[in-house]
Order: sequence, then structure tokens, then C-alpha cells
Amino acid sequence: MTQLREAWLVRHGITASNRDHIVQGHADVPLSPDGEEQARALGRSLHARGLAFDLVVASDLSRARRTAELVLEQLAGEPRVDALDPAWREAHYGDFERRPGRELQAFREAPHDDPAGARPPGGGESLRDLQARVVAAFADWTARAADGPRLLVVTHGGPIGALVCHAFGLEPHPDNWRRFRRDNTGVTVLRRRSQDPSSWQVARLNDCSHLDLGR
Repeated sequence: MTQLREAWLVRHGITASNRDHIVQGHADVPLSPDGEEQARALGRSLHARGLAFDLVVASDLSRARRTAELVLEQLAGEPRVDALDPAWREAHYGDFERRPGRELQAFREAPHDDPAGARPPGGGESLRDLQARVVAAFADWTARAADGPRLLVVTHGGPIGALVCHAFGLEPHPDNWRRFRRDNTGVTVLRRRSQDPSSWQVARLNDCSHLDLGR
């Protein structure tokens, strides 16, 4: 049996809201034309490197789903996404969704007794809530993909940041969150260190070389 060795995490392509610094969260915002081209560029890059994925999972929000489809069209000739999973959605930002990003930033930077546990008003998730959700989803899907060497997850900046913090053993504190860039269609790779199913290391972080090649 071939054991899963790598999990590739891709942030969706850019949207008009990303460009205009508007909070998206669970709001279903489509890719912009530039975002679609970013996804195609990533697919071409992966194809040129001869990469293949045994299982492809995406957030059910359209910007992630469409990114996955466009990557796979270039990589494999068909938009075959094996599963859409809401557990891979961006954080729920409550009343800040569809609002300027500076408002959410001000909330994160305001004094809180427990910054990692501070929930945005309107039913939002804290960074700790998000990390717990995504770590559970990662454990679930890496177990399901155990018969193949490589898993692809197309998701959002928040879930990728949550997993990177977890891999480094960092509290999901806003200060730690800001340490890592998560650009649109940036690729982060987690690699299994040992036979222990929970043993993963960050092998690549926010690789955007495909965008440089596409210019």
C-alpha cells in the first residue's frame, strides 16, 4: 500500500473583493478574470512538473471550487473535483463580511482577554474555532487519502494559516497569523515526517512561482 506523503494546500484565485480589500468569509464571491488566469497558470505549472494528485478536495465556496476546476483542466484535461467540503471554507467573519478589511483588522488588533478566542459579532468564528475545524478536516481527508501519495486541497487563506500555525505548534493568535503570507493561488505543502499520521512538516510555504512564469 502506498502511504500518503504530501498534502498540497492551494488558496483560491483572486476575486474583486480581494482586490478591493473587502472581507469575504462565507460570502460566495466568484473569481475575477485575473483569478481564473492565476488558476490556469498554476495548473500549467503543475502539469509541466509531471505532478498528479490521488484525491482533490475543495471548499464548497465557488471561488475555491472554480480554482480547483481550472487547475485540473490544465493538469489532467478535465475538471474532476472529488469532493466539496464546507469544512474547508474561509472563517466566518460575522458582521464584518462584505465590509472593508480595515474593520476586521481593527477588531483583531483591539484588546481582548483571549485574542485567539475572540469571536466577531454576528456569529463569527474565532481563530481558535477556525483552527479546530480545519485541523479536524485535515485529519479526516489525509486519512481518506491514505492509499495515494499526494492530496490536493483548494481552500482559503484562513484555513491555510490555521494549518501552518498548527504544524509549527503556534497558538492561533492574531500576531502569529500575520507571520505567514497566503497569496492567491499560493501553494503550501505539508509533508509527512514519519509513520505517525499526525506528524507533518511544512515543506513549502506560499509558493507563487507559477505566477512569475505566467507573466
